[in-house]
Amino acid sequence: MRRRSASALLPALLLAGCSSLGHQLRHITGDEARRLADDAVIERDAWGVPHIVARSDAAAVFGAAWAMAEDGFGEVEEGYIEALGRAAYYYGEQYLADDLVRAAFQVETLARAEYAREPAAGKRLLDAYAQGLNHWIRMHPESPPRVVTRYEGWMVLARARRAAAAQPAGPLRRGEVALLAGER
Repeated sequence: MRRRSASALLPALLLAGCSSLGHQLRHITGDEARRLADDAVIERDAWGVPHIVARSDAAAVFGAAWAMAEDGFGEVEEGYIEALGRAAYYYGEQYLADDLVRAAFQVETLARAEYAREPAAGKRLLDAYAQGLNHWIRMHPESPPRVVTRYEGWMVLARARRAAAAQPAGPLRRGEVALLAGER
């Protein structure tokens, strides 16, 4: 299986759906986040599609994360809740099978290991995306996160793995979930 670097994720991150008003991201705390925000401008076209002009790839990814959160932080967060296997924590026992499948596929463990192997340039992009989400959270206290309160670069890789750890076709019974999770 061929491994993709985080720089290969940049086009996908920039092409993900978005929409709202045009603006610059200049109201940021933290030196690195402030630099990224100063280097990125988001302009929305007549259909609300964001166009990000940035001085660096990291600033573009930061802007993409901000724009995605602006367009629907709940949906963005939902993807991470599912990918990280935290759905049962928030929604209840009916989501336990999905969480156990993600645990059996070691989504978090493998994403952390992949992040550790990532070259510095790739880590910068992954971290910039996480910083964009974290900054959106800081700037919108009226919309607190449900589960994940601080994003990290490795989590972007976990979300990319989410499809690989999707529940097998058909419903699972508790015994099958226990087998998947290695409990028997």
